[in-house]
Amino acid sequence: MDEIRQMEAESVIAAPGSAAAPDSGTTSVRQLYASAVEFTWQRTLRIARIERAVLMSVLATHLPPAAEIGDIGGGNGAVAFDLADQGHRVRLVDLTPELVSDALRRNRSARYPLRGIGVADARALPWPDESLHVSLMLGPLLHLRIAADRHRALSEAYRVLRPGGVLVAQAFTLMAGLRYLLTHHPEAISSFDAQAYRASGCFPSGHPSSLLRCSVFLPPSRATAEIAEAGFAVEHSVGIDGPAPQMQYRLKEATQQVVQSWADIWLTLAHQPEYHAACDSMLYVAKRPSRFAGLSTEPLAGGDRG
Repeated sequence: MDEIRQMEAESVIAAPGSAAAPDSGTTSVRQLYASAVEFTWQRTLRIARIERAVLMSVLATHLPPAAEIGDIGGGNGAVAFDLADQGHRVRLVDLTPELVSDALRRNRSARYPLRGIGVADARALPWPDESLHVSLMLGPLLHLRIAADRHRALSEAYRVLRPGGVLVAQAFTLMAGLRYLLTHHPEAISSFDAQAYRASGCFPSGHPSSLLRCSVFLPPSRATAEIAEAGFAVEHSVGIDGPAPQMQYRLKEATQQVVQSWADIWLTLAHQPEYHAACDSMLYVAKRPSRFAGLSTEPLAGGDRG
């Protein structure tokens, strides 16, 4: 949600036996990202570098080794290719064909290619039941504005996970929408309905900002409750983007050591609820319960590169 964010497949994969999900704002999401393919790749690499460093630290802590990962709404693979380089077996789907085409292009020259790339809706995933160790959802909960759609996407992420598998999901906070409104559309405050925004987490469909009108902003308590309602046990809530999210661009030319130092400082605070209001977005780490509730289980064993 930094200030740069104002920049406003080869085949389509359908989930086995499922009908195409009805459009509920997905057209506007596709349009937003179709016009920002390179920006989507560069954002966490060049602009939101604290966010990326915190994300990768959280993933390193919670992902099992050599895991089967489904990157749901993974864009053109800015995170997926890093995870593949670390020895994970990654499959990526995204709603936007232009992002998927770019991921396919990058995959052809990748040292460790992704194991599958395609166009799919988070509400109708193409993967079999209990086929993954990790469901990674860094995009869908940012843009599914209807609670029933978020529940459907989370239920799909649950379905494809093996018992004991890990969900890592990202969602915007209520403060993120207000910060963006103040930064880019301060004059729109005259028609802003604070009570409606707090209740729904959404700006009206006629809002002048293409980003705001196709996004949803959730307080951590609501996001946590929705994840739990899909059957997950939520274990961690982590503020991902530091004390001044829209100032991350100032680290664009900083050394990785400087970026990591800022990320390390933020990680000492990021788990504490009193600091979550300083964030634009949150990471939620949850698990699909094992079949033997209450009994200890061995860590999931992943595959190899072969």
